[in-house]
This record gives sequence, structure tokens and C-alpha cells, in this order.
Amino acid sequence: MAKKIYEQKSRTVSTFAWYPGHHHKPMMVTGTLPSVDTFRNASEIEILELDRHSSPSSITATSHKLNMKSRFHTLAWGHNETDEKPYGIIAGGLETGELELLNPAFIIPNNTTSKETPILMKHAAHSGTIQALDFNRFQTHLLASAGNHSEVFIWDLNQPTAKPYTPGARSVKMDDISSVAWNSQVQHIIATSSINGYTVIWDLRNKKEVMTLANYNQYKNSISSIAWHPNIATQIVTAADDEQDPIISLWDLRQAQQAEKTFRKHTKGVVDLAWCVQDSDLLVSTGKDGQTLGWNPNTGHFLGQLSNQSVFKTQWCPQQPDLIATSSQDSLIHIFSIDEQGYSNDTTTLDKNRLKPFTLERPPKWLRRPTGASFGFGGKIVMFGHSRRTDARHRVTVHTMDTDLDMAQRAEQLEAALTSSDESLVLIKSLIEDRVHRSQDENDREDWRMLQVLYADNPREELVKYLGFDKLSVRREAVSLVDKINCLKVDTSELSLDKSVAALDIGTVLNNKPVVFDRGMFSHLGPLKNNNVLFDSATEKSTSRAERPEASLFPKLTTIAGDPDEMDQRITRAVILGDFASAVDLCLAAQNYSDALLLAMCGGPELMRRTQIAYFEQRRTRPTTFGHLLKGLLSIEDEDTFLSSIIAEASVADWPSVVALLCTYAPVKQMSPLCDTFSQRLQPYTEYRRPILLLYLIAGNFEKVTKSWIARFNDDKKQETTQSSSTAQRGLQVLIEKISVFRKAVDYKDYDLTSLISDESSFTLSALYRTYSDYSELMAMQGKTEIALKYLQMIPVQFTVPSTTLASSKNHILATDRFYGHPNLAIKPILLQNPHVVPARPRDVDDSQLDPFYHRIMAETVHDKPSSTMTTRTAYYSAYQY
Repeated sequence: MAKKIYEQKSRTVSTFAWYPGHHHKPMMVTGTLPSVDTFRNASEIEILELDRHSSPSSITATSHKLNMKSRFHTLAWGHNETDEKPYGIIAGGLETGELELLNPAFIIPNNTTSKETPILMKHAAHSGTIQALDFNRFQTHLLASAGNHSEVFIWDLNQPTAKPYTPGARSVKMDDISSVAWNSQVQHIIATSSINGYTVIWDLRNKKEVMTLANYNQYKNSISSIAWHPNIATQIVTAADDEQDPIISLWDLRQAQQAEKTFRKHTKGVVDLAWCVQDSDLLVSTGKDGQTLGWNPNTGHFLGQLSNQSVFKTQWCPQQPDLIATSSQDSLIHIFSIDEQGYSNDTTTLDKNRLKPFTLERPPKWLRRPTGASFGFGGKIVMFGHSRRTDARHRVTVHTMDTDLDMAQRAEQLEAALTSSDESLVLIKSLIEDRVHRSQDENDREDWRMLQVLYADNPREELVKYLGFDKLSVRREAVSLVDKINCLKVDTSELSLDKSVAALDIGTVLNNKPVVFDRGMFSHLGPLKNNNVLFDSATEKSTSRAERPEASLFPKLTTIAGDPDEMDQRITRAVILGDFASAVDLCLAAQNYSDALLLAMCGGPELMRRTQIAYFEQRRTRPTTFGHLLKGLLSIEDEDTFLSSIIAEASVADWPSVVALLCTYAPVKQMSPLCDTFSQRLQPYTEYRRPILLLYLIAGNFEKVTKSWIARFNDDKKQETTQSSSTAQRGLQVLIEKISVFRKAVDYKDYDLTSLISDESSFTLSALYRTYSDYSELMAMQGKTEIALKYLQMIPVQFTVPSTTLASSKNHILATDRFYGHPNLAIKPILLQNPHVVPARPRDVDDSQLDPFYHRIMAETVHDKPSSTMTTRTAYYSAYQY
């Protein structure tokens, strides 16, 4: 309710006007009204400077007065301020029908003895009394004046001596004009009201009357005051000064046939009304019945009675909109504050028994937040606000807030790749390729390269290349080395035909000269008949078949008896007789290993195996690395024992060779345990963390890979204490991407999700569950609720997450249920009617052997049955105490 905080008693009845500017303290100008008392001819104008800083519940006023010759019928204060007129201009409509403009700067400092007069202009354009004045709020140099005989004039104060102009031809609907008002939104629209009940709307741009509002039924309702809606250009209120039907009417010019709303509480004519510019829900009217009433014109609600004195004028303060000033026939100026609660100390001010006191339905708009925002669950931001140019209520809008657009895009890209049904895994390979190029951290880049190898069409071959072993390069090096060795062994005089060709002078070939070959070891046959080798074959073809020597499989037998090499003779005899075992023994004795192996191939598998054993036994005196590998590859020993011995005996510095060997020869079933065994050998050496991680990846050891990645992520966070939260969030996004891509590669199944483990120390992936919880919270903040729920569901229901994460209760169950209730979630729960969930009891197990967690579930589900309608997850969760 409102409270009176200021009262001033004047010697005469006065009208008033508020100072419209905001550069100074609230000020009010008062002027003496024409009085029926002809014995009081005194007239004065007074400016009150109001100070509210000492006490908000009271006002102190500093008065500045100036005696005037004429009295004022109406006053208006315009804020067209200049250096000469720092307080604007005061316009007064005199009882003589003259318009007088005053400079308040000459009144405020009490400079009444100055020879300079505050009067800027006095003009007698009106033929009768000036009833109303109003300054244009957009073009502050324009002043409208209206009075008797339907006279309306527009004054340009930039040219005060110029003749005023009219808004158009004089309207036949107008009689004596009682009120004039500029439109609060359209600067060239003005309205005038008349005592005959009509209100005319003028268009100054076209200089014509555009609309007429008729405010009477069976009575002739004189319109005493009008006011435009502060925010809506098409709405206006009119007050009827009629004893029979004192109504206030709200008009909408779009449907001007009749009033949109009417307000009735006054018992006698309404003489004035004022619409609050800062809050269009507040309207005050005064009547001849001595009541000052408050209204909400937008809803039509009556707000209560402000005072019960004979008030004839009321106006809201432009600077402090909670202040309302009234002027009464008792020569009193009152100022009320609607922000102050309680009745005035003067109990006669308000008749409590007549009408309810003035009470606001809601806080006034100047006390409300013009706009606001609040972050909500699921990356939502709720905002409210309204446009100043419309009277629409506060609009509440909900938006999804992407605090990190790049992270949101990466999360969507990852989800699309993981859920793709493409068997060729194009999206995942594309994602890995993108991460390899975009990664700024060297460790992350190497991780993505290793994952890229795992997703290759031939992972083992790509892994060998990743380790630096290229078959093509090895072949080239071998050919080069063999050529080098052959060049050292062969004398230049014994070059083969190919070498001779290679040694030819290129100039000889180009000049097409005959080519003469160095025949070398064939020189004893004599010179060729033709030096041109291209025609040599023709000569040979002329030789008859009878002249050719007969080919034989073996040398002549006479060489056996006559050959001094006895070993060669015996081997030859054994081969002739088919005794390959004796021939192999003779070759091994002569250390002719290549011949022995070739002969063993003719003697069957058993002889071949025995020959290989004998070969490797004799090679022990000159051991070689490739010989050891060859022995294992030929399955002389057990295959598992061979690869295990390589892992156990090889130098840790030679780990790339060991890994390449496993990729080349290890069976699929033995690959994982062999890699795990070798990684254990490397564990004591801190410099081999990268090879250890590579072995975990090759072995498909999801638990150890994730543990290693998470540990490195946490170490990086501890070392980079100055990093921003966004940097840590991006690191978490990269970590989840690597874990998710590797999990899909090995098709990992987490059986803890369905187990009844109650001891958290038994969870092998506890670090991963906490990471999933952090990532779920991060995705919820980004508005990716479906992704957040997916990772939250990858945490066992009985696992307790830290209180700093999304699931801030005992576990993440409540957070999961919260996701299920999210309106934007596409996953909808299945409703069960009257479910009763009881966990299955393990078969053939004594009660004493059951996990205590099982007994607790049984006890709670028996005594606390779920509700009649619930979701599947809610039914499952109802077994646990939150």
C-alpha cells in the first residue's frame, strides 16, 4: 500500500508539473490557479527541489519562488535543455489565454532581484482559456496547446516567435478541448478530448483528423483527461467527467467502435488520470468524489484507494516512478510513495472503511529484473526478458547452451562413428585420421597412430611397419649386400656375360659398333666365327643332331674309380643306391650342410627332421641370431616354448625386434599372453612406458590400457596446475575418444555391470567409472543428454562416484533417473504395471556363502515393494537405499 511522504500547504490552490529530466534531483513546479475568490489576486510560481537521500520514507524540499502577474490554468515542463536553459522550459497556460514560456534557471537560484526576466515568450494565439499543454517526448522542441473553441496549436520552440500551426482543419467533433496528449510511441500522432464526449486522433504528418472516439451512451459524457499507453501505440484511456456515469475507458484504435475495457469505482465525475510511463500496469485516477484510485488497466483489476481528498490533478514522477503527486482543492500538494508500506500518520487521509487501500498485485516493473538468466540441468539456460517497445509479459525461453562448440562437435562425431553400422569402419578410420593430424600433444598423437594401426586392414603388417621394419627395404638391403659380396669374390677377369654387358662403354652401344665380348672362361674354345653374337645362333642351328654330344645324368663312371676324392665317390654311390641317410651322414661329416639338407628332402620327413637336428647341433660352435630363430621356426622345439624363450632371453633394448617377431610368427591365441609376458619384463624400466602401452594395445588388454591412459591424464593435470578448466575438459574429451575407440576395437564386455559386487575395491575399472562419470557431467553441461546417459549407464549401479561429480548422492542412480525424466531425451522408459523385483538366488549355494549385498537386496525388496507404476530401471534401483 502507498504512504504519504510529503505534504505542502500553499496559500492558494495550485496546479503542478514534474521536471522530466534525469540530470538533477526530482523537482516540481507549482503555479497559482485562477480562484473564485476575487480578493486574492496574488500569483506565484514555485519550484521545489526534493531530496530523498536522508530518508527514503520522507522528503525534504527546497523552495524557489517567483511572483507572477497572472495565474496559471495549466503547467507543463519540457526537457529541451541547452546551455542557456539547463533545466529545460516551463510552459504555462494563463487565465488570460496567453501562452507563457519560462526559463527555470532564473527561478532556482532565487535570482528574483535580477533585471533579467525568466519569461522567454508570451503569445496570445488562443482566443480563449488554455486548458491543456503537452511536450513531445521525441521532439522536445514541439509543444501542443489546446483550449476553448476547439483550438489546438503546435509550437516550435526553436522558433518561439513564429506563428504556431494547427494539426489540421478544425474538427466539427470538437467543442471546448479539455486535454491534449502526444502518442508515446509515434511522434507525429496527437490526441485531443472535448467536453462533448469526443476524442479526436490527429496525424500531423498528413495534417488531418484520422479517427474519432465517441464516449457516451444515454448520457453526454464530458472527457476530462486522456493518456496514451506507455508501450502500445494503439491504446488510449479516457476519463469521463460525468455525474451520471463516471467511467474510465480503455480504447484500442484497431477496434475503435467501442471501448475495449471500462473501469467503474468513482461515484462522481473523473477529473484527471495519469498512466505510469515506467510500468504500464499502473494507472491513477482522481474524481469529484474525493477519491484517488489505482488501477491495472491491462487486466482491469482495481488496486485500491490512494487518498480520499478533493484532488483535481495527479501525476507520476518521471525520475522516481514510485512517487505520485496530487493537488487538492484544500491548497495541499501531496506526494505518495507506493514502495513504502503502511498508512499515513494522518488517519483522515484514507477512509479505510470505504474502499480497500492501494495494494500492488506484483512488484512494479522498475523493481523487477528487466532480464535474467539461469543455467539448468542438461546444458540448458533459462532466460527471461521483455521488449521495452511492447507490453508483452516476460517471455521465458529455454536454450541449449554449447559452452564449447568444438567439444560438442567432437562428441557428436565420436558418437556417430561408434554407432555406425558400416562394417568397413570408414567413420572410425576417418575420426582416427583426423585426430592424428589435429593432436597437439605428442603422446596423444602416438596413441592415435597406434589405434590407427589396430584398425588397419592388415594390422600385423602395419604394426611391423610402425616399428620400422619394411619388407621392401629389407629386400633391397639384402640384394645390395649380396651384390657387394659377389663383387669382392669374383675376379674381374672372370666376369660373367651379364657383368660384361654392364661394363660396356655406353658410347659403343650408341654408335652401333660391333660388340666384342670378353669370353673369359670360354676362351679355350677358340675365336667365334662371327663377332656379331646376334647371328651366332644361326650358325649353331646348322649343326646336325648326330654331331651334338649326348647328354648324361652323371659324369662317366670312370671318374669314380679315377677320382681321388673318396668322399664324393661314396656319396655318389649312396645316392645311386637310394641310401639317402648314408649320403646325408657323409655330407654332414664333410660339413657340406646345404647338400645334406637337399638330400634329406629326398629321404622323407623323418630324415629331414633328423638332419635339421644334426645341423643345429653342429652349428652350436658358431651360434648366430638367425640360426636360433630358424631353429624355432622349423618347429624343432615346441612353438610356444620357442617364442617364450625369445621373450625371456632377448634384450629389452631390442623390444621393436621382439614385437615384430611376435607380429610375424605368433599364433592368434598366443599373441595376447605373449605380449602381456613381455610387458611384464619391461615394467621395471620407466623409459619403456610407450612400448608397454603398445604391448597392452596389441594384446587387447582393455583394463591396463585405460588404466595407463587415465594415470597419464591425471599426471598431466597435476603438472599443469595453471591450465584452465576448458583445457582439462578438452583433455577429458580426448581421453574418452581413445578409450571408446579402443573399446570398440577389442569389443570389450564389462561383466561388472551385471554383477552383484558390493566391495568397490573389487572393481577393476574403478578409475574408468569415475572418468565416465566426469564425462557424463561434462556432456550434460553441453546439453548432450543422450550421450551423458549412455556413459552413465556404463557404470555399475552399486559403484559410488565422488560427490563432486554429477551423481552427488551415494551413487549415480539418482542422476540416471534424472536423465530419464529429461524432456529432450529420445530414450523413453518402459512402464511396468505392479512390478515386484526380487533378485534370483544362486543355485546350489549355501546362504552363508552368499555376498552380503545379496541379502540386503532381498531384505529391502521384500519389505519395500516398488510402486504400482515405474520404469524398468526404477524397479531395479528400488532395491537400493539412496
